[in-house]
Amino acid sequence: MQNALNFFSSRLSGFSTNVYSVSCSGKTSQLSSNDSVILNLPSSSILDCRSVRLAFNLSVTSDAAGRAPANLEKLFSRVEILCGGQALSATVQNHGLLVSMKERVYGSECSSGSHPDIIRAVGDYSTVALGATDSEVVVGTDAASGSACLSTSSHPFVVELTNTFLSSVQPRYLDCSLLNQLQIRLTLNSSAVLSVSANNTLPSAGLYAANPDPVEFDTPITGQSATYEISNLTATCSCISFSSSEYDVLLSDQLASQGYLPCIFKNYLMFRQTHSGSSKFQLSTRSLDRIMFGFLYTGPTTAGTTTVPQLKNSQVINSPSLVPGYLVDASRQASRHGSGMERYVGAWETFTCPSKDLTCQITVNNSFLPQAPAGAAVCSALTEIATGVQLPATTNPLARMSTDFVNVFSLCMPGSDDSRVSSGIDCRGSQVSASLQTTGNFDIGATPSWDSVIVAEFSSELRISVGRSISVVT
Repeated sequence: MQNALNFFSSRLSGFSTNVYSVSCSGKTSQLSSNDSVILNLPSSSILDCRSVRLAFNLSVTSDAAGRAPANLEKLFSRVEILCGGQALSATVQNHGLLVSMKERVYGSECSSGSHPDIIRAVGDYSTVALGATDSEVVVGTDAASGSACLSTSSHPFVVELTNTFLSSVQPRYLDCSLLNQLQIRLTLNSSAVLSVSANNTLPSAGLYAANPDPVEFDTPITGQSATYEISNLTATCSCISFSSSEYDVLLSDQLASQGYLPCIFKNYLMFRQTHSGSSKFQLSTRSLDRIMFGFLYTGPTTAGTTTVPQLKNSQVINSPSLVPGYLVDASRQASRHGSGMERYVGAWETFTCPSKDLTCQITVNNSFLPQAPAGAAVCSALTEIATGVQLPATTNPLARMSTDFVNVFSLCMPGSDDSRVSSGIDCRGSQVSASLQTTGNFDIGATPSWDSVIVAEFSSELRISVGRSISVVT
């Protein structure tokens, strides 16, 4: 087989590649919350779908100190890939939240040209709770002013689009001459993804003290807000070509023998709802591969009390009556920041284990996964199996449960993503009735409130026929 591939590759002469600019429809500057822009991909080239990059300038204005998230892909609430105006994949209601969830289990995927994290140096991992004094080093500050505040000046940033049709389609090289105009439609997120601070220093009382300073990053401040604006939006992509006719002959033979060209890609649906022991959802798909879920606390905050998460040495899991937004144990980002760094995460993307005695179980058409309800530690182990990624160890497992508690249950064969095998649950023709069942005491504060965020990952197929005719089998 290898010799045959080598022989065929040697006949594909005249290979060349180049990088092209992508044209934008509509305005490319003064883009802000809920605005949309359309990018037109090359229409007569073989597109490298993994090569699309967005570049833009970003400015944040606020009454206090405001700052955008580290991964600027979270600024987009929707990323849609269109072919002749038809959406190729399902529309996720909050693309930025999906990016945040996948970061928890797969690690950060943001481009090297993205916006820096807000992090601070706390020394090597230890069991000693370090106080957050004003003098501690904050990394990732405003590069223009050198200030320790959270302001963001206008600098060019580069963003790679993940969790979309382009990031997962196989084969990754797509002949756009066989399709109608391919477009990317971006819708910007609300300003809720920004962080706001009343001051530009860490709390002097100490984040891990019994009574921390109630003034924290992202704390709601009466009369103060932050907004952002994107300008000079451009995009680039790589395309390849062959001078020989072997590639065209190969496509013609495939169309003649099978009638269409199959392109497998990942699809996502997100379900967010108030959780009270059970969250139900429905979908119909050819291959339901994985179910990912997490919990967001939406109740009232209690500042300056012991209910603020004590992340390094916490003895309590279910203490999320928190001042929204805080510095977290970032040992999961050790490969990116080095040992002993803490990373800031906004309240809107803080996934917490809601109960110290939590158990979770997924039901799919009255079948249970796992067969017995799983506690938090077992959920983490199942997540490692489902994703094939080992969750890095932290100084205290409670750190993950306080800020990064996102879990994945698998329904497909291991390695099926690489081999293009659709091995998940086939439920075409009838909708799957599924639910997330939990037990445990969620009662925190006078009026507790939790949202469950459930993401269904499934394999879809784009079928390209003659005459630029397409169909999507979900």
